[in-house]
Parts: sequence; structure tokens; C-alpha cells
Amino acid sequence: MIIDNPGWLSQLTSLKQLVLTNCQLLKVPDHISSSSLSHSNYSFTSLQEIEIVDGFIHPATINWLLNSSVKLNSLELSNNNLRGTLHDLLGNISSSTKNSLETLYLSFNQLGGLILDDFKNTFPSLTNLRLDNNQLEGHFPNCLKRFPNLKSLVISHNQFFGLLPDLSSMPNLESFEASNNKFSGVSSESIGKLDYLYLLIVSINSLTGYVSHVNLQCPSLKNLDFSFNSDMSLKFDSKYYIPSFQLETISLASCKLGTEFPNWLKTQTNLQKLDISNSGIYGPVPKWFTSITPNLNYLDMSHNLLNNTLSNFPLAYPNMFDDVIVDLSSNQFQGSVPPSLLVHATCLYLSNNKFNRFSSFLCEAKERVKSTQLLDLSNNNLFENIPHCWDNFSQLFVLNLGYNKLFGNIPNSINMKTLKTLQLRHNNFSGNFPSSLKDCTSLLALDLENNSLEGPIPSWIGEKLSNLVFLSLKSNKFDGIIPLSLCQLTQIQILDLSSNDLSRAIPSCIKNFTSMIRVNNSRKTILSDVRFSNGPIPDLSRCSHCSYSEYTFSYENYASIIWKGVQYEYGKILGLLRVIDLSCNKLNGEIPMEVTHLSLLDLSNNRLTGRIPTGPQLQLFNASTYSMNLGLCGNPLPSSCPGDDDNESSHVPASNLARDDDGDWLYVVIIIKWNFLRRKLIDPIVEIRIKKIYILWMKILFVMIINM
Repeated sequence: MIIDNPGWLSQLTSLKQLVLTNCQLLKVPDHISSSSLSHSNYSFTSLQEIEIVDGFIHPATINWLLNSSVKLNSLELSNNNLRGTLHDLLGNISSSTKNSLETLYLSFNQLGGLILDDFKNTFPSLTNLRLDNNQLEGHFPNCLKRFPNLKSLVISHNQFFGLLPDLSSMPNLESFEASNNKFSGVSSESIGKLDYLYLLIVSINSLTGYVSHVNLQCPSLKNLDFSFNSDMSLKFDSKYYIPSFQLETISLASCKLGTEFPNWLKTQTNLQKLDISNSGIYGPVPKWFTSITPNLNYLDMSHNLLNNTLSNFPLAYPNMFDDVIVDLSSNQFQGSVPPSLLVHATCLYLSNNKFNRFSSFLCEAKERVKSTQLLDLSNNNLFENIPHCWDNFSQLFVLNLGYNKLFGNIPNSINMKTLKTLQLRHNNFSGNFPSSLKDCTSLLALDLENNSLEGPIPSWIGEKLSNLVFLSLKSNKFDGIIPLSLCQLTQIQILDLSSNDLSRAIPSCIKNFTSMIRVNNSRKTILSDVRFSNGPIPDLSRCSHCSYSEYTFSYENYASIIWKGVQYEYGKILGLLRVIDLSCNKLNGEIPMEVTHLSLLDLSNNRLTGRIPTGPQLQLFNASTYSMNLGLCGNPLPSSCPGDDDNESSHVPASNLARDDDGDWLYVVIIIKWNFLRRKLIDPIVEIRIKKIYILWMKILFVMIINM
């Protein structure tokens, strides 16, 4: 909504709260000039709160609103594309507003520069300040330490640098967030003793040194996040140290915690989230770990060197939420996967370990797996048939069993209508294409690459799995034709049928892949959203203070493509690709007309014949795209097609050949001879000499023509 002239707002003399979302306040009231903004004749005598977010507001209009308010105590102007410095924006406002304002939120704008010392004098009563997601820079502003009543300070996602400040000068501080900046150290007094601090987030900086129990004397602390400061250590000197705080959220990903489990963790019995991933710890998980898990709903211990057999993994969930994320990936866990891990686990990441059995894990869980939505056991040593125990996985969105040693048929019980991603690549599955997959009508990504599946590619794929964006059947034993129904996959972006025994012609309807034609669809990525009973859930390592109702989560598929002998991994850029790989089959006949906007194409090692179509897209690929097809000819291959020499002249209109009244015949002869000589003699010459050769041959041609 556009508010062209907001002057009428001043007539609302009893207005206490002004809330405008997705509005554009483009114009200052007509009767107000820039020279009189601080002396408005109108007053919002009752206005206490202004919230104008997610729109656009002219800076002069901001000044008008602030100078027309007598007792404003809350101002939020988040996400309004505000520019300049804080002084430019707020330096010219009335003393009444300066003295009364307690809450100031300016998040998600483009404010930059330094915060000047006079900012402290601007709002002496300030208690809540949000300046996150701007372009502010410099050392931590000393003026921010001089707000005696400040309770909440958020400066995340800016460009502040230098030492993390000593926060003890703000004794009433309750929450401090400074993630995603460039702070490069921890002063010896950092944080200090703060009796009321319950939220501390300084993740994703370049902090060095260590934080000890001396630095962290905060009895009210509930949420602690030092994650992704890889040169920072958390050191509590005594094994018998008992912190004064009881944490609910601990995020220490990529921090240095030593080689053993931090002993002080066993005192934290109220934990809801624990992230100690990539922290350098190894060995078994201690038995006391059970005592801290009753309320846990997010556990990330991935990318360490933990090596329990997990037969009696110390996890207990007597009072657990229905929705739980457990990430134990990239460790050295081995043996069988215990069934207890599936209890209440909504998302379970167990990839990159040394597990070798999972039958009992699946089959004994029974009713307890109904809430499971993501299961990732890829890159293990699983060596067995997949059991027929999938009937209870009624909410499964993502199943990844790739890179194992599983064998036998793919069970028919894998037929969940909710399934969006099925990855079974690099195993030893055999038999025909599983007919049960026709019930998986929500599939976006199906990857059966590098198995021993055989028989024809079923014709129902295009009809039943019409939402597919990624389909890889590479390196199997499929034979027969490419079914015409594949052309119904109008959302497909990656189609890999290479290294099979497919024969006959490439369907001409392949040009109907509309997702490969629509440019406006190029940013689409393959995401399998995972829904939770409490709402969607995000990566909690990035959202330490989120309430559960705000959680959102999605599992991003990573496509692996081996192209010309090089393996490429595609994650978030998957939507930018348009790939067709039909190489290493027995396809014959001619190449159909081009599919536009392809990124990669490989038709090599087949039995294709005829001229390569001359459309601009297919001509952009190099010769290797069409190599080892002995019957193919034409650009970009070095072999020309029969009759190419004659065809050079056939493109000249007959009317031009017949005209000789004004010397046009001379022009035609020159063009014909020039094209012939260019193709035979000029094209092979190194490009740097082309101009010289061109001039030379033009002289020769001129002499030849004069002497005719």
C-alpha cells in the first residue's frame, strides 16, 4: 500500500499505536518544508509506539513523525531500506522524543558508518536496541556501554571488529547478540559478571583465546552460543567445576573443547539444545550423558571422532517433545544401529560412520517411527538386504541409504506417498525397477545410480512421478527404449540415464522438458520440506533463541554428477542446472532438435547417426559431447557431412545467380569461392593469423576474378 501524503495521521490526536506493514510512505506532507521539520505545528500527543516495517519510508517523514510525538517510547523501522548513518537518520529530533524513547529497532536496513559517541546522549532512557543486519562498522562503540538501563542489545550481521567488549559496564544487560561480525579476540574482562544476562550469542566471528569460568559469571544464563569461532577454546580449569547457570541451549560448534567430553556438561540438566559438533572430542560418549537428555530436542555431535558401538547409546527421552533432531554423522560409530535412536526422532542423521547393520533398528521400532520424517544412513558399511519394515514410516520425507553395500531387491514397502527424496546410489541392488515407487507421487529426487538394476525403464514414471526434478538411473543394466512417458516430466532439471543398455532412438518429445526451457524457473532448487507438529523447524545452530513455533527446516539435496571424468557436487545451485546425460548406451538414429537452456549435455558413446542439428544450443557444446558416435557428422565434430561442399552454394538464392546486369554475379562468385577456400584453408590456421591470411586470399581472389 502506498501512502502518498501521511499528513492526515496528525489529525488522530488520540492515537497511541501506529503500525504499518508493507507500506510505502514516499512523501512528506505538503505543508512541511525541510527547514521546518523540527518545528511541526501538529503533535501526536498520545502516540507511544510506532512500528513501520517491511516497506519504505522517506527519512524526512521519519523526522516529521518523531518531532510530532510528545511521549514516544517505542520505535521500530525494520526492513525499510534506510540508508546513511545513525546520526543522519536520528540526529535532528525533538528533545521530548530523545528523553522518552526506550525501544529502538532498526534491523534489516542499509545503515552504515560508525556509531558516534553522541549517540548515547540522543536516547538516555534506551533499554532495547536492535541494529542487526545493517552495514555498521568500526570497533565496538564505547557509547553503547554508557546506557545504564540497557537490557537488550543486538548488533549481529554488521562489520564490527576488534576485541569483544567488556559487558560488565552494562550491569542490567539481559541479552547480547553480536554474531556474524568481525570480532577477532576476547578481552580478559569480556562478558564478566552479569547477574541478569540470560542470552549470549557471539557466533560466526573470528574470536581467539579462551573463555574460562572467570569470564562467564552469569547465574541467569540460559542460552550460550560461541559457535563457529574455530580458534576459541572454552576452558573450565577444574574437573569438579559446577557452573552457576543452568543452560537450556548450548551451541559450541567448531569451538575447541579438548579431546574429552566437557565434564561440566553433566551439571546441565535442563538442556533442550546441545550442539558440540566439530569440536575435536573423541572416544566413547560418557555414561553420565543420559542425565542431560530428558528434555533434549536437538542434539548435534557430528564431525567428531566418537566411537561407541551404540548398542547401549546413553540417550533417554522420558519427557521429550514429539519432534527431535539428532545428528551423529561423521563420527566413527560402528556395529548395529540401536532401535532406541528412532524413538521420537523426527530427523536422524547417521551418515559417514561405520555402521554395518540396521535391520533391528528398523523393524523393532515399529509404531515409534511414525513421526520420523528424515533418515540419513548414507556412507556407512551397511551390508545386508533392506528389510521389509517400512510400513510404519508414514511421514517419511527423506530417505538416504546411498554409498553402502546393500544388496537384493528394493523392498515394495518403500512406497510412502510423503516421500520427496529417495537416494539409493552406489549400492548393489538388483532386480527390476521397483513397481512400488509408482505410489511415491510426491518424489522430487530419485537417485538409483550405480547399482545392478535391470529390465526396462517403466513407462509409468512420467505419469506417476510427474514432480521429479532430479532423476538418475546411471550405471545400471536397464535395457530397451527410453519411454516416451519421460517427456511428461515437465519439471525435470537433471536427467541421467548414462551407462546402461538403452537402445533405439532418442524420443523427439524430449524437447518438451519445459523446466529446461523456462528461464524464469532457473532459480528453483530441490528442497524437501520437513514439517513438524510444532511447526516447521530450522537448523537450530543458526537460531539459538528461536521459539519452537518459529522453527523451520528443510533438507537440501546434493546431486553428484560425474562429467567428463570429474565428479561435481551440486547443492544450492542445483536449480541453475539443466542436464541431460544419455552417454554410454546403444542409442541410434538422429539427434532430435535442441532442448534450450541446457547447462550440460552428453550423448557420447552411442550409435547415433546423421548431422548434428544446427540449432544454436547444440552447437555450443564441444566435440566430446558427441564423440564415439561413428555415424555423426557436422559441427562441432571435425568430420563433415556428405554433400557439405555442394550445400555451400545451395544456400545462395537463385535470383542472385541469375542477375548479371549490375555486376552482382561477381559478388556471388567471390562469396562461393571464398566460402570454399575459407573452409578448406583458412579455418585450420591459428586464430592469430586469420586477418593476415584473409587479406592475402582476398588479393588472390581479386586477381583470379579479374583474369577470368
